[in-house]
Amino acid sequence: MEKQEIIRLLHRLQDKTITPEEFQLLKKYLDRDDIGDILFEDFQPDHGDGSVSEQQYENLFHQIQDDPRITQLRKIRKYQYFRKIAVVAASVLLICGVIYWSYQYSTLSSVPSYTAEENIPLPGGNKAQILLADGNILDLETLKSDTLIQLDGYAIYKGADGQVTYHLDGRSDEKRVAYNTIVTPKGGEYKLLLSDGTYITVNAMSSLRYPIQFSGDRREVELLSGEAYFAVNKVSHQGTKLPFVVKTKEQILTVLGTEFNINTYSSGIVTTLVEGSVQLENKQHRVRLKPTDQAVYDTQHEQYDIYTVDPYYLTAWKDGKFAYEKASIAQVMADISRWYDVDIEYASSVQGTYFSGTISRFENIDKLLNTISLTGSIKFNREGRRVIVMK
Repeated sequence: MEKQEIIRLLHRLQDKTITPEEFQLLKKYLDRDDIGDILFEDFQPDHGDGSVSEQQYENLFHQIQDDPRITQLRKIRKYQYFRKIAVVAASVLLICGVIYWSYQYSTLSSVPSYTAEENIPLPGGNKAQILLADGNILDLETLKSDTLIQLDGYAIYKGADGQVTYHLDGRSDEKRVAYNTIVTPKGGEYKLLLSDGTYITVNAMSSLRYPIQFSGDRREVELLSGEAYFAVNKVSHQGTKLPFVVKTKEQILTVLGTEFNINTYSSGIVTTLVEGSVQLENKQHRVRLKPTDQAVYDTQHEQYDIYTVDPYYLTAWKDGKFAYEKASIAQVMADISRWYDVDIEYASSVQGTYFSGTISRFENIDKLLNTISLTGSIKFNREGRRVIVMK
């Protein structure tokens, strides 16, 4: 699945139709240690006819290495690893017929810019606050990038990409478990890396409570509200794998190492498994999920319904996209309301009206609404931060 996605992004880069969010995603793929393992087999050079020479690879390697625009891509530990990426890139580019490193982005971290017009709601971005263990509040939006905040026994680092990473300095007391809580507002999201290496993306209007460091025989966090995507790092202690537990109001999820999404926006709890295995339990039920399973817990009737889904549509938000397949307009508008911080009003019933498609979460709101209206089944009228929906 990853291989096809990388190839798709490379072709969009070739056609210059790639969005800034997709470009950031491609950057993350190319920065992975296993990028060669993912792509190398399918993109080996054809030495049979001599059309791809060793010198071409060397030239491309130096071109990539010397290009100041992609220094952010190079977290290279070994020359051999970077050269392997160069070989992969060379093969892909020869197929595509372009050298995509010359793509005309003024900066790799660029996002769409909008002319400042009155009353046009802007898309969300990196906005969050952390409630520290001592009761103080750290505003991540105003905190400068590449900043290290030294606290009692640990440090919080905000990187150039806005991601928050926790570091222990060896002075922390394992017996005294201290907690932080990250809170995102409307129009906000945030990525953080916990002390155990678990990667979490927190969506808008959400809050997550987690320990500064994990202790004991399991790792536990609590999703207090909203939605979050988890990429759980596998951790062992004295030969025993330590489970990772996510608590919500009505459910406990247990994993060892996997990727999944939990959505608690509605009255129920929606858990979507991307890879690995998870176990869900509450007072009455225990359910085990396999990849592509989605468990919907009905809090009113206290029961689970299990569906087979395409996780892409449930997790695209973390990669900067709204992605829907026959989603109700009410669901789509709820997502837009949280992300653009707008109020939604319905001038007529939209029951039985659905939308399918993928749109950038960083699109101008008027263009986004116009795209949805092209289905012909729905219309919009925006008045400042109020969006009126009608048939």
